[in-house]
Amino acid sequence: MSRSVEERIVIRPIAAADLAETNAIYNHYVLSSTATWRATPEPLEEHVAWVASHGAQHPVLVAEIDGRVVGWGALSQLQQSAAYAGTVEDSLWIHHDFRHRGLGRALLTELIVRARSIGHHTIIARVDSDQAASLALHQAHDFRRSPFCERSARSSAAGWMRCICSFFSRGAAKVSVESLRTPVLP
Repeated sequence: MSRSVEERIVIRPIAAADLAETNAIYNHYVLSSTATWRATPEPLEEHVAWVASHGAQHPVLVAEIDGRVVGWGALSQLQQSAAYAGTVEDSLWIHHDFRHRGLGRALLTELIVRARSIGHHTIIARVDSDQAASLALHQAHDFRRSPFCERSARSSAAGWMRCICSFFSRGAAKVSVESLRTPVLP
């Protein structure tokens, strides 16, 4: 009896051997959607440097199915300011042939678990308003929409984009904009 896709997903830290594939997954979305906020594909060297800039406090994970990297996600430092030390931004990228199979859910769940264990209190998700699946995924994980970021980024393909900033704050049943100024800790 064969196992379902979700049963075959393995989430693990990124390795050097994964970088070309994770870069290709990302660049697919640069060229085909408004999801990346980039106007041109990311050179592999930039992707390598970006991943290298992440340490134990900001993990980069990959999702594998049957030994093939089919998605990746990361927690990134939101700002250099110490005021944002407990706040991170998530990134999730699923190979276009493997969308709608539970990979985003598995990666986001693991990123939330790791954020909590590291001690982060808030995860920001900046998602273009055209990305309905990503918005729904974050909402299903108790991220709350906030009316920030209107016309905050420009795409050569789409012009001004409407970023919908959502965030997850542990320990809070309801999260408001004001709670960003006062972290909610368990």
